[in-house]
Amino acid sequence: MTKQINYDQDYWNRFYAKQIGLSPSQFAALIATEFDGRCNILDVGCGNGRDADFFASLGHNVLGLDGSQIVVAANQLRINDTPHKNISYSTCRVGLDTLTDVTSSQVDGFFDDGDLVIYSRFFLHAIPPEAEMKMIEELAKMANVKKVYFEYRCGDDEGEPKFFGEHYRRFVRPSQVSKAMQKIGSFSLGYEYIGRGVAKYRSEDAHVCRQFFER
Repeated sequence: MTKQINYDQDYWNRFYAKQIGLSPSQFAALIATEFDGRCNILDVGCGNGRDADFFASLGHNVLGLDGSQIVVAANQLRINDTPHKNISYSTCRVGLDTLTDVTSSQVDGFFDDGDLVIYSRFFLHAIPPEAEMKMIEELAKMANVKKVYFEYRCGDDEGEPKFFGEHYRRFVRPSQVSKAMQKIGSFSLGYEYIGRGVAKYRSEDAHVCRQFFER
């Protein structure tokens, strides 16, 4: 029997119903300096679109994916009134919906020919381990994925007070992510940072891991 994957979807629908547009994250600002020319970016777990909108404003082609139908609808409504035609949003519950199925209808005529960049911030720790593994297995099969950028909460963040209180979150082991990406997806780890000071939000200074993979 397939194990049911719990995404705490009701929580995220309520959370994003109260959210408004925000400036891009510190992680997005860093990743933007890594891009050379126009890129095709898949923002997995895009939330309110703060980073996806930012990347699109720089001229990249961006598809934002999130499991919350409420936030996807709000994001899509917002971009309908913007001049950027290089961005779209779609609902995707990673681990239940496949990335390839969700993106296949978007690739033709939306993404340029060439490589695909995966960007995922504060998402891996919001999904259960089995969904994380399914995501890595999918990335391994997507031959056009050449670069992957992750930022997530890791071990030393457990027990620290959280600004947004309690909901489903776990504290990922960077070594396990790295091992799975290398063994399953044939990705090499190009950069890793583990610590505080790079994902501060108001009173919270999260302990996170940043990893850049490529193949």
